[in-house]
Amino acid sequence: MNFLDLLRGGHTDFVLNEASFAYMRGRGLSASLLARLAASAETQFADLLTWQAHLKRLGIGAPAKPGGAVIQDPVLIATEGAHWGSVQQHGLLPDAVVLSD
Repeated sequence: MNFLDLLRGGHTDFVLNEASFAYMRGRGLSASLLARLAASAETQFADLLTWQAHLKRLGIGAPAKPGGAVIQDPVLIATEGAHWGSVQQHGLLPDAVVLSD
C-alpha cells in the first residue's frame, strides 16, 4: 500500500476508472463487489476517509475472521485499485504495470 501511495506523487485522491477496475479484476475481486463499485456514480474521492466512507456505504468491508486466515481482503484490493486509478488519472507512469504478490 505504501508503494502505491508513493506512486501517486503527492496526490491524496482515490479514483475509480478503467485502470483501477483492471487492477481489481486482476487481483480477483469478486464480480459482485466490482459491480457495486461500478454502479456508483461517484468515481473520485478526495482522501482516505472519504474513500473508506464510500466503501462502507456500499457494504464493502474486510472479512472478520478472528484467529483465521483471510484469503482475500476486498477492502485492501479495492483500495489498492483506487490508488492505481489515481496514479493513472494524474498521468503518472502511463506505461507501467503493477505486479503484486
